[in-house]
Amino acid sequence: MLGRNPSGRIRRMRHGRSSFRKGENSMTLAPLTMIVTGILCGTLLLVHLVCFIIILIDAFKNNVWKGAGCLLCSLYALYYAFAEFEHERKWTVVLT
Repeated sequence: MLGRNPSGRIRRMRHGRSSFRKGENSMTLAPLTMIVTGILCGTLLLVHLVCFIIILIDAFKNNVWKGAGCLLCSLYALYYAFAEFEHERKWTVVLT
């Protein structure tokens, strides 16, 4: 017999886990985990976009073709960030 025993208590299964039937009230962390993950991903995406825009502005100031290359080709943007990007906080911007 799974679920509740005749006395109404939750019966422990062999592996030490409680057995809940579908629809019973059970505390899960899934919604909280999804919210925290979404906030974290959104924050990291925003930081990445700001750093990319800083590199893109520098590339366009250097040369229009370098800026267009960074905008259209991510591999060139990566090359430009490591090889030609000059900024007082270069490594902070490049590594984020």
